[in-house]
Amino acid sequence: MRKGQALMVVMLILGVLVTIGLSISSRSVTEVKVSTTQEESVRALEAAEIGLEKYLGGIAAVPKTLVTVDTGVQYSLSDTTSLGSGAIYKPPYTLADGEVATLDLTGYTGNGVRVCWGDNSMTLPNNEKPAMIASIYYQATDGTFQIKSRGYDPLSPVRYPEWRGVGGSGACGVPDITFAYSKLILFNGATFGLNISSGTPLFMRVRLVYNKNNSLPVAFNANGGASAAFPLQVGTVESIGTAGDSVQKIRAEVPDYDFPSVFDVAVYSGNGLAK
Repeated sequence: MRKGQALMVVMLILGVLVTIGLSISSRSVTEVKVSTTQEESVRALEAAEIGLEKYLGGIAAVPKTLVTVDTGVQYSLSDTTSLGSGAIYKPPYTLADGEVATLDLTGYTGNGVRVCWGDNSMTLPNNEKPAMIASIYYQATDGTFQIKSRGYDPLSPVRYPEWRGVGGSGACGVPDITFAYSKLILFNGATFGLNISSGTPLFMRVRLVYNKNNSLPVAFNANGGASAAFPLQVGTVESIGTAGDSVQKIRAEVPDYDFPSVFDVAVYSGNGLAK
């Protein structure tokens, strides 16, 4: 009788110990799994950051296969068209007073560009009606690089007599936006005071001025029929990092290389510059 009772006690104790042991083991396995997942997630994010940094730094071409960073840690990049490669380009940002938007014209076959700016839905006092300064950078037939610049002002000739007037409101082909002002700037006319039709346009820089307290949109519209299209202006790159079962993605809009606004002040003065 006592032996049977002792056996039951021993079995109960063993059952309790086994239960405690299994609980501790399960908890340890869960903690290890959580810790491993967290570590893999961090390593996957680091791999995605490495891929994006290498792409932005021009170190890595867009790979077709995974790039190994460390044992079991890899990244890949996907590069897709975002803005440009068509007849309309609206920069994905607005311009404050003095800020610049750049339009790449590499390979562009159109005869000029229509520039639209401002917001027709905004009522602004005269001293805040935005004027626009357009600068065209091009390579002349003699191989020199030249710049021509001209201002366009809705209040012309009140503020600056030498600046030209602007057209009325226009859409520039951008959905849901009616711009306050537009101007067709021809390359082979006297718009810039120079016929550059025999030269090669490189890029155009547009600066808004007098919009003191407002950051305003700008857009560009190709001029030259269906065949005229701007080159790619902004691309979207996604870096995908993997480590074990963890996947981390970083997506960024990558514009073409651009000069800071101070560049125009440093290289341009007066009506033109040849270098």
